[in-house]
Amino acid sequence: MTDRMNIMWGLLNAEIVAQVEDAEKALEAVEKKTPDLMIIDISLPGMSGIELTKQIKQKYPGIKILIATAHDPEAYLDSAKKAGADDFIQKGDAAKIREKVCGLLGIERR
Repeated sequence: MTDRMNIMWGLLNAEIVAQVEDAEKALEAVEKKTPDLMIIDISLPGMSGIELTKQIKQKYPGIKILIATAHDPEAYLDSAKKAGADDFIQKGDAAKIREKVCGLLGIERR
């Protein structure tokens, strides 16, 4: 994670509880400490972000999930919503990610 992103989370008074590289580790991390929100990449080793979202929402329906992709968002939007994703964003724009996170968590933007 970049210093810029760490500063953004600090300004939101948010704590990053885990940063993992695959779906299996994400499931393990949720078991250890249940987050309020997960930002899940749609392309993960082991299983897709869509399938991970489905599994997380079945066991932890209160976790907000923001799916992030470098692909065309329109191609995955329907399947992400059906899996239980709360929102969907194209990667790359930190300001938009911050806006989506604030909206999902009910945080007033500063």
